[in-house]
Amino acid sequence: MLLVAGVVLIVALVATPGWRAASAAAERTSTPTLERSRAIPKLVRAPSQLRDECVSAAGRLGFPVPCPQLVPSLSGREMSCQPRVGAASGLPPCVGVEGATQYSIFFLEFYRFDVPKDYSGIDGKPVGHMTLEAHRLADDPLKPCIGGRSMGTIRIGVWTTSEFTCPNDSPFIERRAAHGEGSYVGHLALAWTADGISYIASAHGHTTANLTLLERFVRSISLIPPGDSSG
Repeated sequence: MLLVAGVVLIVALVATPGWRAASAAAERTSTPTLERSRAIPKLVRAPSQLRDECVSAAGRLGFPVPCPQLVPSLSGREMSCQPRVGAASGLPPCVGVEGATQYSIFFLEFYRFDVPKDYSGIDGKPVGHMTLEAHRLADDPLKPCIGGRSMGTIRIGVWTTSEFTCPNDSPFIERRAAHGEGSYVGHLALAWTADGISYIASAHGHTTANLTLLERFVRSISLIPPGDSSG
């Protein structure tokens, strides 16, 4: 269970330890079984506000948070952390809690962002949903999602990410979800670890367009450590 912006969400995000490093260029070891699509949503330069929000989140969480330099747009305007309302109003932007022990996480969500008319997102419709999460590896479930299928690894910059396809929602998943796994039903996810922290980026829809989208998104990410105040 995840509390963000006054809404209880379900989130899961895990990386299996022991991934091997590869060359600096993007290297794929996965077998392509995704639906082919060229309808790739555009990413735009992130607003300066987002970096400020990342700095605040890192200070609150006490570990490096992933801050993208490229983000989706909504009605032509670059997106950032969702406004804080309700029970979450006391938390910094992009900070939430999940799991039975209510451990703290970084959570950035983009919903209904601008997409091509033939994009396949939620329910196969041109409706976009992307997430970015980070939390301590010790708090992780075993996979990013219940029943998720490992597709191999993709080298992006300095990180070797594991690619997962997460199944659609079901009563079984709803019964088993304990770490917020339900937020990733129907998603394609790239997960990795760094210095004891798990990171995951995901997009709804098992398509080659979303894989390209996630690769571009992850490549733009820099880790903001606690105490960082540089612009």
